[in-house]
Amino acid sequence: MKDGEKEERERHSSIPRAQLPKSVNNVARRPSKSNAYNYYKKLVQDFESLDRELHETEVASQPLATKINHMQLDQEEALHEELVCQQTQWEQEREHRIEEILHKNEEVDALHAKLDDLDAQEMCVLAQIQILQEKQQEEIRTEAYRIHEIVHKRTNLLETELAKGQMDLEFIARVIAKSKAQQQQRGGQAASFNNHDSIHAITEEIQQRKRREFELAADNLNAQLLSFEQEKELLNQKAIDIRTRKQRALQILSTNQQHAIKTFFTSPSPESKPPDAIAAGRPASTLDFSSILEVLNQSGAQIGQLQSARNDQMSARRQMENALRKAQSILESGDKRIEQLQESISKRKQEADTLHIFPASVAYDGRWGIETYPPTKYGVVYFIRGIVFEMVESAITESETKPGQQLLEHNVQRWRATHETVAQEELLEIRAKCPVFLLADIILMYTGHF
Repeated sequence: MKDGEKEERERHSSIPRAQLPKSVNNVARRPSKSNAYNYYKKLVQDFESLDRELHETEVASQPLATKINHMQLDQEEALHEELVCQQTQWEQEREHRIEEILHKNEEVDALHAKLDDLDAQEMCVLAQIQILQEKQQEEIRTEAYRIHEIVHKRTNLLETELAKGQMDLEFIARVIAKSKAQQQQRGGQAASFNNHDSIHAITEEIQQRKRREFELAADNLNAQLLSFEQEKELLNQKAIDIRTRKQRALQILSTNQQHAIKTFFTSPSPESKPPDAIAAGRPASTLDFSSILEVLNQSGAQIGQLQSARNDQMSARRQMENALRKAQSILESGDKRIEQLQESISKRKQEADTLHIFPASVAYDGRWGIETYPPTKYGVVYFIRGIVFEMVESAITESETKPGQQLLEHNVQRWRATHETVAQEELLEIRAKCPVFLLADIILMYTGHF
């Protein structure tokens, strides 16, 4: 007993007084009694009071515990919301980075496409430059070398043309000889006329004949224009007469129509006429629309005929004026054209002498010689022959430049096909690597975030 009381006292003495309840402090301050029953009874009461105080303390601390639980739940919810917000933000950042990567890939593809286009354009430009250089080199060749090529490639044509030129020269020489003989017989002048003076005399005679023909044509044209003017005046007078008659007819017609309409609406109908009016035999007012339309159609047809005749006269006059203008221009440029033809003949003769080209051994039949044409057609003949030579030269030049151009175009097409294949392979490789890069980026972002 005493040992138990002693232990109890030691236990109470080990607890600080501030933490012990008042009853315990009072018990500790009271002196122990000798009666054990009372002591234990008091001790039981103290324990019961302690239990009650503990229960009250628990009841009082229960709202605090509930509040603490609520706070913990709120804290967990806030933490969960923060985690959800961070995850959403991370997903948004990931989507934004993926979009940026895709946009950059598109930009890279666009740059690759532009680079390919620029490369293709560069190749085309280089090809065009090379073609132009080849054409320039072809054009740099001298005229003698091209004529030499023409001679070796088109021998028959050149020999024929040279034979024609030789026949032309022979004909001109015969004309010069005849003119010299005529001049010597007529005037007894000096026989030392040179070829240039003879040709000049021939051209003067041709020009005078052309001038006389032109003056005659101009006189005929003026006579025709005068007749056209007279016919025009007559037609204008007829048109004025017809117009006045038409206006007068329309005026009379309008007055008659007005009078007929007025009498038609003011006069009573035959059914409502009195018997004396019918017996009197007065005609009922009516409108004859068929006669009105006939008059109008006749006047319109006459005006159309006059207009068509005037248009025909204007078109014929315009054609005559164009022909007169063309003839005048031909007459003015005749001397220059003859000089150009003479220079061309002398130049071709010099070129033929330089290349040691002589006419064929077979005599030319003179079928297409200059003497087979009338003198008024000399300019046209030489002009056509010049066009033939130019066409032959251009055809030879084009045929020479075409094989190189075709080969260059074939090489350009092959380069384009190879470049497109390489570009497609690079694009497929980039597209195959893009998901791997995206997945690695997403994994790095995810691991770095968490």
